[in-house]
Amino acid sequence: MYTLTEIREELKIKERSVNDLIRYIKTRTDDNPNYSLLLGAGCSVGIN
Repeated sequence: MYTLTEIREELKIKERSVNDLIRYIKTRTDDNPNYSLLLGAGCSVGIN
């Protein structure tokens, strides 16, 4: 089992800043569905 510190280190490249989100919103077009906002920003989505 991983510790919280190990998980954070492993997922560090997935972290996004507010500036990353702003940049994505500025370059987004209306042709993209709303969920692509989160996916394009690097969020992981799981379906149960």
